[in-house]
Amino acid sequence: MKFLQGVRHRTCYSALREMIGVFAALSIVAIVVLAGFSVVAGLGSESALPVVIGVVAGLLGCFLVIAVKQASLLLVDIADALIEQNRKRRNITE
Repeated sequence: MKFLQGVRHRTCYSALREMIGVFAALSIVAIVVLAGFSVVAGLGSESALPVVIGVVAGLLGCFLVIAVKQASLLLVDIADALIEQNRKRRNITE
C-alpha cells in the first residue's frame, strides 16, 4: 500500500488524474439532472413506469461512471508503477 501511495504522490499524470475526476463529477451531475427530468416528467403521467425508468437509469448511470473512473485511475496507477519500476531499475544498473 505504501508503494502505491508513493507512486500516486510522484505521479507523472497529475493533470490526467484531475481530469478523470472532473469528467466523472460532471457526468454524474448530468446523469442526475437527466434522471430528474425523467422522474418529473413521469410524475405527470398516469403510469409509474417513467419514474421507475428514470430512477433505475440514473442509478445505473452513476454506478457506471464510478466504475469507469476507477478503471481509468487503475490504468494510470499501472503506468505510474511501471515508470517507477523502470526508474528504480535504471538507477540500480547505472
